[in-house]
This record gives sequence, structure tokens and C-alpha cells, in this order.
Amino acid sequence: MAEDTDKISDAPAAVDASKLRVPDAEAARRRRLIKRVSMVMRVLIPSIIAVFVWRELIRTDWAAAWREAVASDRRAVLAGVVVSVLAVGMIGAYDWLSFRGVGRLRGPRLWGLGAILFAWTNFLTIGPFGGPAARLIIYGRAGASTAIIIAGMIRLYLGMLGGLIGWLIACFAPLPDALDTFIIRAGLAVVLSSLLAVTAGHAMRIFKGIRTDASTRRLTALGLIGALDWGGVLAAFALCGAAVGQGADLIEQARAVYLGHLAGMLSMIPGGLGAADAVWLKALTLAEEDSETAAAQIMLFRVVYYIVPWSIAAGAIAVIFADRWTPRGRTGA
Repeated sequence: MAEDTDKISDAPAAVDASKLRVPDAEAARRRRLIKRVSMVMRVLIPSIIAVFVWRELIRTDWAAAWREAVASDRRAVLAGVVVSVLAVGMIGAYDWLSFRGVGRLRGPRLWGLGAILFAWTNFLTIGPFGGPAARLIIYGRAGASTAIIIAGMIRLYLGMLGGLIGWLIACFAPLPDALDTFIIRAGLAVVLSSLLAVTAGHAMRIFKGIRTDASTRRLTALGLIGALDWGGVLAAFALCGAAVGQGADLIEQARAVYLGHLAGMLSMIPGGLGAADAVWLKALTLAEEDSETAAAQIMLFRVVYYIVPWSIAAGAIAVIFADRWTPRGRTGA
């Protein structure tokens, strides 16, 4: 009888152990599925894009495009640099709103760190991957838990993606001729960006049980930052076009730049490198712009919006680490 009692008492423990292994197995299967989908997307999307833009890639005189970029209007390029730096600086507001009150980082320091992280990872073409990883390390060392950092990243991407999708809908929405102006579409983008961020944030909590710990007010603000963020991207892109005499109107350029960024994200290629550029080239040539001028604009945009902010971020990181590793910095810590 004692032996039977032992068997009975041991049974629940065996059942509980198996239950504990089920979520691990499900999580492993989910990770394998995500990895496979990612690999397929990295091949499928660029292949589809290549089919559609192959003619433009072949017929473009890349040497002539480079000469156009070199001979571009310096004042327009400088304006593009200023706009890009301001836009990337404003992007720090994502972190200020998403991670406010997280760990020991506060106010301007949190804002500046967010801008530096974006500029650094954006040029290194590891943005979608390096951004979360860097924040997990940095904000974790500042005292935030992994769960809180992940919730902050979800809030950040709600604002960013809300801005992109809001601009895409606004640019392609069929409007009456009387309302088909850039100002109207830009206003529509601002409204849609906040609406999408709020709706997605609450839907994730209700239907998926994903906690974002964000109020409607915070999500609205993040959507607004998203609209301004992507508006800054368009301003830099358009100024690079003006520098090489681009003839497409602002609405056509908005459609081109946002479609390119969407293709880059869907391709799962870090930074959308190649996939985004090909879509930009195709869309600009469809807007009755010659392929050399379109290629020159894309070259300038990569320099103005990616390389220049990265250079500034690299300098800021060098100063931060130099201060940290000097005897004075170590003593102060």
C-alpha cells in the first residue's frame, strides 16, 4: 500500500513536468517557422522586385548617374543634410515616449540615445535587428527588465509603422480632384498615423493579450511622431531630387519613397538595402523621370539620410566611450 501511495503521489509531478515542456516545444516550433518565413521573404521579395525593375537596372547608365550626383546643386544637398539631421534627431522622441520612466534613463538623455541608436543601426543596415538588441543591452544596464523593454519596443514600432502605413494610405487614396493636393494628403497621413497606432495598440491587448502598457494619449503621440518621422524622410528624399533636377511632383515622390521602404521591410533584408533602392528607381522612372536622374537622387539620398547621420552618431558614440574609459570617467562612475 505504501508503494501504491508513492506511485499516486508521483503522478501529478510527471504530468506537470510534461506541461512545462509543451510551451517550450511550441516556442521552438514558432521560432523555426519565423526563421523559415524570414529566409523565404529574403529571397522571394527581392526576386519579385528584380523581375519588375530589371529593365531599368539594365538600361541605366550608372556612370552618368554618378556624374549627375557629383554635379548636383550643393545648396539643395545641404538643405537635405540639415533636414535629415533634424529628422533623425526628432526620431529620438520614439524612445522618449516609448521608454519614458524605464530604468535610470530620463528626458533629453533618453531622447538623444534613441536618435543615436537609430542613426547608427540605420546606416549599418541592421536597423530592424540591431535596434532592439542594442536597446535590450543599454536599457537593461540602466535597470529595465526584459519584459518592460520589449513592451517599449512594441510601442516604438506601433508609432513607426503607423506613420509609414498612414502615409502610404494617404498617398494612394483616391481623392476628388478638388482635394487631390499634397497638403490634404499630408493632413490625412497625420490623422491616419495616430489612428492606426491607437487601434493597433488596443487591438493587440484585446485580441492577442499583448501588453503595451500604453494609454491612448501615448499611442496618439507616438503615431504623430511616426507621421513627422516619415514626413522628414520624404523631405530629405525630395530635396535630393531637387538637387539633381528631379521633375516628379511631391505626391509621386512620396509614393516612391514609401513603397520603397515598405518593400525593404518586407524583404527582411537589413536596411532594405537593394530592395528599397530598386523600387525607388522603378517608381521614379514610372513618374516620367529618366533612370539616370532617378539613380542619382537615390545615391544622394543614401548619403544624406543614412551616411551623414551615421557619421554624427559615430562621433557621439566615440565621445561617450572615450569619456567612459578615461580615468576621470571611470572614477566618476
